[in-house]
Amino acid sequence: MWKNRSNAALRGCSRSERAQQDRADLEGPHTAHPLPLLVPQVDRDGNELSGIRLPNVAVPLATYTGWNFRNPSIGQPGELLPLTGSYIPGL
Repeated sequence: MWKNRSNAALRGCSRSERAQQDRADLEGPHTAHPLPLLVPQVDRDGNELSGIRLPNVAVPLATYTGWNFRNPSIGQPGELLPLTGSYIPGL
């Protein structure tokens, strides 16, 4: 990580002073007023309302999930397999 100070400035510092400076570098600058957290408004499906609605969002053909049920042939059919998504066609 690039630091905004020279090694010469750190030579006279104690270990605790260096640790404090390292923490200050990680935290970033402190401002008088906290910055607002801005998030877009979403519709009931969780898609953003602002901007251009792409065709696959405006007229979805299916539902995509980030998980899938296990096949009964490998056991535990009620458990989920994470990161093996599903494609469920729309009606």
